[in-house]
Amino acid sequence: MRSLDPALLARLPASVRDTVQASLEADPGVRPRHTIFPAGAKPTGTLEQALAVLGSLDAGQALARRGTLGEGGMGVVHLAEQRALGREVAVKSVKPDARSPESTLKLLREAWITGAIEHPNVIPVHDVRLDRDGQPQIVLKKVEGQPWSALLAAPGQIGERFGASDPVEWNLRVLVQVARAVAHAHARGFLHRDLKPENVMIGAFGEVYVVDWGLAVALEDDGTGRFPLAREARQMAGTPCYMAPEMLGGAHAVLGPRTDVYLLGAILFELVTGRPPRDGEALLEVISKILEPVEISAAVPEELADIVRRAMAFDAAARFPSAEAFHAALLDYLGHRGSIQLAREALARLDGLGEAGDERADALFAECRFGLQQALRAWPENPLARRGLSAALERRIGHELARGNAKVAGHLLRELPEPDPALQQAVEAALRTERESDARRAALERDQDPSIGRRTRAFLGVVLTSIWVVGPLVMWWLGPTHPVINGYPGGISGTLALMGVGLLLTTWARDSLSKTRINRQLMTTVRLTLLGQLALLTGGYLAGIPFVHAHAFLTLTWASGAALAASAVDRRLYASALGYLIAFFAVFRWPEHRHLVTSLANLVVFVSVLVLWSRPHDDLVEPIERRLKERIDRRSTRP
Repeated sequence: MRSLDPALLARLPASVRDTVQASLEADPGVRPRHTIFPAGAKPTGTLEQALAVLGSLDAGQALARRGTLGEGGMGVVHLAEQRALGREVAVKSVKPDARSPESTLKLLREAWITGAIEHPNVIPVHDVRLDRDGQPQIVLKKVEGQPWSALLAAPGQIGERFGASDPVEWNLRVLVQVARAVAHAHARGFLHRDLKPENVMIGAFGEVYVVDWGLAVALEDDGTGRFPLAREARQMAGTPCYMAPEMLGGAHAVLGPRTDVYLLGAILFELVTGRPPRDGEALLEVISKILEPVEISAAVPEELADIVRRAMAFDAAARFPSAEAFHAALLDYLGHRGSIQLAREALARLDGLGEAGDERADALFAECRFGLQQALRAWPENPLARRGLSAALERRIGHELARGNAKVAGHLLRELPEPDPALQQAVEAALRTERESDARRAALERDQDPSIGRRTRAFLGVVLTSIWVVGPLVMWWLGPTHPVINGYPGGISGTLALMGVGLLLTTWARDSLSKTRINRQLMTTVRLTLLGQLALLTGGYLAGIPFVHAHAFLTLTWASGAALAASAVDRRLYASALGYLIAFFAVFRWPEHRHLVTSLANLVVFVSVLVLWSRPHDDLVEPIERRLKERIDRRSTRP
């Protein structure tokens, strides 16, 4: 015996120390991962009584009937206590008034087939036994629940009983379990032939059981003769509202796994439409509809509708090849359902685009496109999202074209995988029109750009105004009585000389001065003013007007020219116009100082030119710095 460490025992509470010590002494080989059984356990009076009860049980005493759970045309299901295990079970048997060799064999076949399938979604068969009258009974697991058809008729109970926030998805997942059970039955070699919501039980905790295998047939003969064979099933059998065409029977009827696939599709049809595939009061009318294709509402999600159509194809070869394939398609849809929901919610915003104002329409389109893009990210093949995104883009392109936003429409058009040719032509036409408009606008902006030719304007302005400032000062220094500068010959010849200098300078700078409207207008203003000056002097000479008066009116001519330049080129030139206007009155007041007054007025023009167009840092400092840097760089690269 393994010795027990007294120190370790002492660490245990006194209340458990003795029981622990007794258990370890009774089983010295026990290890921490072994099961410990009670020490010294011996049969008790209760065990002896139980053994006595079991020994006394016979066919009439093993089950104690407690009531009736339900009944059909031939069978009845009782609630009973299985005394050997002390549990409640369901006991199915043939009703006394329906007993016959055929009904009894049908009951036994159902038991044999159900027991042979043995799947979590098929109610287990506990036993097959004879009652006191020698009639067979099937002992089944008792299921606390109700038929699926009852829940479909009262969808609110699904959320209340099972906490399902989405009853549609909950029902689809029930069908997934039904399809799994059917696929297992096919693998075991049996067809159900009567699949419908009424033959699916939902347990108290959401368990799913495919029940009523009374019409089931075997795909292969196992040699025992116990099972009816599918190849011999030539009579009409099943529930007409759900039946596949081959279930109508006949010499050419061929039942197979795709028959049950059809029935699974019929259940799915009822889930998505709220009614069986064929419905009506007259039996023959319902049966006649079995040979017609089913019609599915456009409100049903396209992928789900495709599953129904394929499962319920008239030609069995066109159906899913197996219940497992149907099961896989349904799981795929459930995986895509979130993407489909996103697409539907996004497309709901698309409906409001036509009535919304521009700002609201922008927000709705952004929400719609984002939702559809998220749907495609979750499931790239989502056909609803793909079509919806194309529709949203096309509507938005039309909206942007109506608003005159051709470039935005062009960007959106590139997102369309297959743009409509007419829409593409409309966008391209709008883009051409917008490009032409942009080109005209850019040309107009360039024509109005004061920075173009600025240096040339500054250079010519400084040169000409310097002459205008210095020339009158020289004349003032020579004195008012000088015969050359104080008469018409000198004034006319000076004007011609100034026009010649201006012509040479503008010819030299014609490329720069002809690029913009500002430069052209400035050149025109100067030329017109000089021509006006020449015309004034010539006219005064011919009219015999005193030269001093003509000189005064020259300043008025230049005031007019400066005012014209200010209105067309730059308003700051009004200062020059004001200077010339003041000079006009000053010449009449102090005629002997007219050249000094003219020089001062020209000085105002000189200063205006420097302020408006001269940039000393850009025109002088920066070029010098650039040349110095280039020179330093060249020296540093020399070997």
